[in-house]
Amino acid sequence: MREREIIFSAKDLFSEAALLLLRRGDVLGARAILTSGLAYNRAKESGDSDLIYQAWLALHDELKLFKKNFLNRGKGHW
Repeated sequence: MREREIIFSAKDLFSEAALLLLRRGDVLGARAILTSGLAYNRAKESGDSDLIYQAWLALHDELKLFKKNFLNRGKGHW
C-alpha cells in the first residue's frame, strides 16, 4: 500500500509546536517541529525520493506521530 501524499499545513505545524511548548516548555523542540516540518514539505514537493527519505529521518517525533495517527488514517488536518 502506498502512502498518501501528505504535506503538513501551517496550522498543523504551529499547533503541534504550540502543544509541545505548552506541555513541556520545550522551545527548541517547538522550533525543531517547525523547521523539520517545513523541510519535509519541501522534500515532498520536490518529488526526490532520497530527499524525502532524509527529511523523514530528520522529522521531529511529534510530527511522525501526528502523521501516523491522523493524516495517514484519513483524518483531517488541525
